[in-house]
Amino acid sequence: MAYLRRTWCNHLYLEFLAAHPQVIIKQYQRIGAVGIGILQGLVALAEALEVNCIWGEATEASANWYREQLDVEKVLDHFFIEDDVMQHCRKEMLGARQEMLARRTTT
Repeated sequence: MAYLRRTWCNHLYLEFLAAHPQVIIKQYQRIGAVGIGILQGLVALAEALEVNCIWGEATEASANWYREQLDVEKVLDHFFIEDDVMQHCRKEMLGARQEMLARRTTT
């Protein structure tokens, strides 16, 4: 799940992404890309709402994950998805869609 809200300045504030701990333990291999999918969905939502910035908080445990997904040098307790980072996320989302469609046509 994603816990987020729209700010007064028309940004999206992502407080956290989470999965139930029992799901992570029992189904880790099956849910490995869910966080990435939710993050890409938030970028799509931002586009639909004409929001130019998503900002959020990271924990010590999640900071590296956000750093890798956003392709930024450093994430401490906060991150911003805007400008080049937003473009990177759009590119990743497009690539994932194309890969999914390619798999559909080959099966």
